[in-house]
Amino acid sequence: MKTLIQMLLDEKIDFLLGSTSDFRQKEYRFLRFFREEIVLAVSEHHPLATAAGLPQDLTPVLHSLKEVEDIPFVNAGASTTLNQITASLFENHEISPTVVFETDNASLQCEMIRSNQGIGFLPATYVYRSPDLRCFSLEPKAWVYAGMYHLNGRHLTSYERHMICMAYEQSKALRLNERFLEYPDPVVQDILREFSPGEH
Repeated sequence: MKTLIQMLLDEKIDFLLGSTSDFRQKEYRFLRFFREEIVLAVSEHHPLATAAGLPQDLTPVLHSLKEVEDIPFVNAGASTTLNQITASLFENHEISPTVVFETDNASLQCEMIRSNQGIGFLPATYVYRSPDLRCFSLEPKAWVYAGMYHLNGRHLTSYERHMICMAYEQSKALRLNERFLEYPDPVVQDILREFSPGEH
């Protein structure tokens, strides 16, 4: 993700669909579409699976990560938003678990967890797609935000606003569930009203 952000800053690309957990950046604007819950995923064969739940159910809550500090973790790669969230969770809970595998590929991370190589944090959508995974919610909940980046100060043309509306609607059609929630910021709300006035 960091490489793609740099391409945006270097003006090699105009827009970028992606995720963030940090809204403090000044160089670019993040148009928020959705928020998705981050859950702690475990294989159905892991000892923790009996205490965990399916994502479509009322998922058990893990109140402290200290409960899993001694269990190996499979992490998202250092360049990903998910890694930033994971590092923040580890720091907030004052734990330093053993990380046995790290990858920028979320599908590979999911597969490693499914094959019981460790536990790890995943966006809830990945757990929905994997019937052999179980999960815990966190308290408080952890979220990742999905949307579109563009350089700060860019004037959005009618064509670009329409593209943003289509990207929003496509993401909504593919992914909306109890843990992937509509959460458009005011600019996106205005764009949706402009191009889909009867729906928003």
